[in-house]
Amino acid sequence: MLAALRAIESPPAIMAKDIHNSSISSWGSLQKDMGTSFFLHLHKTTIQFFGTERIFCFIVPDNNAGSPMAERIQTSLVAICLLLSAERAHSADMTECLRKARVLPAAIQTIDYQYGMDGVPNIKRFVIEGDHWYYGVANSKNELPTQEFAFDGNRYQQKIAGEFLSFSDANLLPLGQVEIHPILIPYTWFREDSKMLTLHDLHDQQRWSSVIERMTLEGTEDVDGRACEVYRIEYPNRKVTVSFSVADQGYPIRVRSEYSAGRTSELKVTELAAFPGPAIVGLRLLGSNTRVQQHFWIERDNLLVNKRVDQSIFSLDPTDVVEIIDIDEMKRTNERLRSDAVPAVIMQSLK
Repeated sequence: MLAALRAIESPPAIMAKDIHNSSISSWGSLQKDMGTSFFLHLHKTTIQFFGTERIFCFIVPDNNAGSPMAERIQTSLVAICLLLSAERAHSADMTECLRKARVLPAAIQTIDYQYGMDGVPNIKRFVIEGDHWYYGVANSKNELPTQEFAFDGNRYQQKIAGEFLSFSDANLLPLGQVEIHPILIPYTWFREDSKMLTLHDLHDQQRWSSVIERMTLEGTEDVDGRACEVYRIEYPNRKVTVSFSVADQGYPIRVRSEYSAGRTSELKVTELAAFPGPAIVGLRLLGSNTRVQQHFWIERDNLLVNKRVDQSIFSLDPTDVVEIIDIDEMKRTNERLRSDAVPAVIMQSLK
């Protein structure tokens, strides 16, 4: 049996390889004399896992080879295939729900929305198109923003109304003030360093593949009447459990985290809005941890998904500020001053 398998020049994974949209019905053959000549062929079979049709390939001897040796090899090969298939069926990339979840964020190409938090008077606006974004903070509704941040694809900008506009091509601005916003909060599990998460990251299918490799299917649960598939993701500093809503294109409707220091947190999306695409946006989010509880809300009337964006919003207006600061040039100047100061310090020490 092992000799026959080694003679097939193909990776072992071919025995239980997931083939999408394939018309392959057989693959090569091998004649091997084991007392009675017989052939090995690669066949395919269709199996249902979690309601999803999957095609698996496996190697079996030719049906005309009816020797006891051939029958034993056939039984062994089919058993191996079933074991491998069962193992892959339990893995994270085998369900229709998760396949929809990984492409769902890509349905949002542009978004413009305003949001707030209970107990906080500020109204915030976020606009995204590809890797371009704008973030503005106003003291209350219908007021102009007092603080703005933006990225136009090349330059990061910060503006304090009536004071200054600073910019940097090297991302030297205090962008930690640009908080992770409601569109991204349900996806904080997507990166280990969640504070750096962007919608552009969620469009990256290669990154999705890496994240899915970390996932383990835990089972199913009901979250406020929505059937969900539940997955666990482990990072060095935390373990995350994500519940993806089956009926809502795999939207992550609940996220629970356990941190190494014993702290826990939970986010639950209590209201959704659907748009053509299909695109899903969480309108009401309830977050809590061991100390506090926060309620985020998005204004439905001002929510624009996949609408044309005025590109000028990604370049902050400098007309109402008294100072414009090139952060990169400031850094270079400081470095030159420090460099020029070194010889003077040496000469002073020699006196």
